[in-house]
Amino acid sequence: MKKLLLPLLIPLMSMPAAGNDQTIGKIALISISIEVNDKPTLLVLLAADGTINRMGEGTEDSTDEPFVIDRTTKDYFAQLRSLVKPEWLPYLGSLWDLPNKKGKSAKLTISFAFEDGTRNGLIFKYGTESEGPPGEIREFVYKAVDLTDSWYEEWKEKSNTNPSLK
Repeated sequence: MKKLLLPLLIPLMSMPAAGNDQTIGKIALISISIEVNDKPTLLVLLAADGTINRMGEGTEDSTDEPFVIDRTTKDYFAQLRSLVKPEWLPYLGSLWDLPNKKGKSAKLTISFAFEDGTRNGLIFKYGTESEGPPGEIREFVYKAVDLTDSWYEEWKEKSNTNPSLK
């Protein structure tokens, strides 16, 4: 498995906890992004309506990857949403920042859009050579990449054989 750039983090700032309408069952969209030195290396966006976006691999050298926007009939969204932990919800709006960062500056953002139109999420700042976040956060990001890998690779292959898709 590729090494994604992820952290072990300490809360730096906490914003108000999620509202009553911000429950796992009401999540309508999940977005995960990783930036290294302010350059995007991964974006995965999955929505309840089948919208799927992907860019990059989440590795330090995946900054020139294609950005793909599409719809799918596969239920990637429900699979990923099932991994959201209820314990995360009180921390929505929080930023964790690891002191004494090692390596390049990195940021992981996990965002949720809810059925009522509100958005909230978690931000993790760290160094690329720092330790990773809690295991369940890492697994959540790995699962998002794993769920969309075959779709993304298929699209990249199509775009290599059909330049009009680029």
